[in-house]
Amino acid sequence: SSDGGRSWGRTAKISTGPYMGGYTPRGVVQLADGTVVMVTADHTLNQTVYMVRSQDGALSWSQPIPLATVEEGSLSEPTAVVLPGDKMVSMMRSGTGYLHQSESSDGGSTWTPVRRTRVRGSPGHLLLLSDGRLLVTYGHRAAPCGIRACLSRDGGQTWDYEAELLIRDDMPNKNLGYPVSIKYEPGRLFTIYYGEREGDGARAVAGYGVSSIQGSYWELS
Repeated sequence: SSDGGRSWGRTAKISTGPYMGGYTPRGVVQLADGTVVMVTADHTLNQTVYMVRSQDGALSWSQPIPLATVEEGSLSEPTAVVLPGDKMVSMMRSGTGYLHQSESSDGGSTWTPVRRTRVRGSPGHLLLLSDGRLLVTYGHRAAPCGIRACLSRDGGQTWDYEAELLIRDDMPNKNLGYPVSIKYEPGRLFTIYYGEREGDGARAVAGYGVSSIQGSYWELS
């Protein structure tokens, strides 16, 4: 789109071979030279996270570049962020219940071995704040259920899990998550996610009520 999304041009096919498919709930990121990068996973196997990139404004895309692979368990629904110097951080959902992480120092060409973080939740959304801190928001699907966040002051090398931020902890059950956060004013953020509305139990299907899109305004010092 060249008019703010009012109209759209042609679509472009993205090859996922040799993987059976690709799925990510997150958008693309952009390097300093304009290269567009999408980090995704091999849905429905969910054993490999990989990236594709475009150097012509998303008209054509590279072949997949592997980021992380597991032989047991699962990795899926990755999020990525670009740091100064074309460094990248990716966090991904895991069958362990904890977010896993990998980093790149060369714009995504190579990645460090994936490792488990202490952040318990899924899936995550990464946001680089103007003061250089890195924020990850995620759904917490254990009582008390809700939406949480964690900060890193060193580009994702460590996370201040002991000071985990509670955006909400009053949601009725674990049918929630997939948050995305934006900063709209200094120190003020808005996080959007899905969850169930209170009072929808009578309309429950398979044990769940009716899902809805919800959001929270919150402050970060």
